[in-house]
Amino acid sequence: MQVMAKVSPPTNYIDILQNYSSKKQIEKLNWSFNETSRRIREHFITVHGLKIIFTSWNQLLVYSKIAKLLQQDSLAPKAMQSGYFASEESRIIYALLHLDGEARARELEITEDLFSDKDKARAWKKKLSNLIHPDRSKHHLAEEAQQKLNVLYERITG
Repeated sequence: MQVMAKVSPPTNYIDILQNYSSKKQIEKLNWSFNETSRRIREHFITVHGLKIIFTSWNQLLVYSKIAKLLQQDSLAPKAMQSGYFASEESRIIYALLHLDGEARARELEITEDLFSDKDKARAWKKKLSNLIHPDRSKHHLAEEAQQKLNVLYERITG
C-alpha cells in the first residue's frame, strides 16, 4: 500500500472548500489538516479579528463557508471590502508582530526623520499606541504588539 504525503492547500483554499460538503470529499484532496486549519485560523484572526478553534474536517468546512459568507458584500463591512485587514488596528498589529525590515518600516511609516526628531518619533508612537494599546484595543494580540512597539520606539530614539 502506497502512502501519499499530505500537501499544503493552495492559496485559494477557501474557494475550493466551498465545493465540498463532507470529510470524505475533502480527504481526497490530500491536504494536511494542520496546515489547512492553520491557514483558516490566520485568515479569521487577520481579516475578521476572530480567534477560532476546530478539531475536525467537518468543523473546518463550516468555518470555510462562514469565511466565504463574510466576504460577500451584504455581510462584510465596507472596510473589509477595500483591503485584506478587517481594521487599521489589525494591520498595525500584524506589521508589528509578523514583519521585519523594510516591509515593517513601510507598513508602520517609519521614516528617517523619526530617528533624528524625538518629537516626531513621540507623535508616531502615540498615533500607533492609540490604535493598539491593550486598554483601548480588544484585539487578542494588542498587549504583545504594544510591547513590540515600545521596543521599536526605544530603538528609534536610542
